[in-house]
Amino acid sequence: MIRAFYPSLIAALLLCAACNTSRTATDAETVRETTANIPIDTIPEEVFDTQRLPEGVTKPEYAYRKATPATGVIEERVDPPNWWVGMAERQVELMMHGGNIGNSKVRIDYPGVTVKDVVTLQNPNYLFVMLDIAPGTKPGKFDIILSKGQAATRTYPYELSERGGTDGRLQGLTTSDFVYLIMPDRFTNGDPSNDDVADMAQRGIDRSKMYFRHGGDIQGIIDRLDYLEELSVTAIWLNPVQTNDQAYES
Repeated sequence: MIRAFYPSLIAALLLCAACNTSRTATDAETVRETTANIPIDTIPEEVFDTQRLPEGVTKPEYAYRKATPATGVIEERVDPPNWWVGMAERQVELMMHGGNIGNSKVRIDYPGVTVKDVVTLQNPNYLFVMLDIAPGTKPGKFDIILSKGQAATRTYPYELSERGGTDGRLQGLTTSDFVYLIMPDRFTNGDPSNDDVADMAQRGIDRSKMYFRHGGDIQGIIDRLDYLEELSVTAIWLNPVQTNDQAYES
């Protein structure tokens, strides 16, 4: 039997953007927003060779841009988008993204849930919020309320779900396991229908270019389980399964 697993950090962030975005702001979007403006002409030409730029895409004015309070953030979000009651680790850190929320106060009115810490970044459009979920907290929905001064400025809906049973599902790992690390995009393309997504910044795939999408997907991994079993693999470690929507180098 081959088991798929994720490190606890990835599980905590539900395989989403935050695995590559920590408190030090390491994802591409956050780095670009938190770094001083760097003119593109100061970047070596080979950085923007044909391996990186799709056809029809020109070099931007800046390689990095300084963060400013956003007035029209495309996607306000909370990562992970939900959590569970009854976890062994009772605290969870949320990454919140929204226009100019960085200096907001955070309040939650839900039995058993306490805001333990709020961390701001140089980027004014992010907040990291540490929640403590007490034993016995009931599953349910509530609002994360942000305020400046006396008035609430916005709310983010959030949900604590009930954990499913673990019998027969979780086996754990031991030193006898052979763990195989997979970057899904670079493995097998099992579903060509998702190779080109109309509303994404970079379209299509190109396996001849290192910095383009290559089309690997979860179905491709499923299709090659027999191959992995032939290698004596007993557990699969997937790189973060997330949306990386950039104009190039996605």
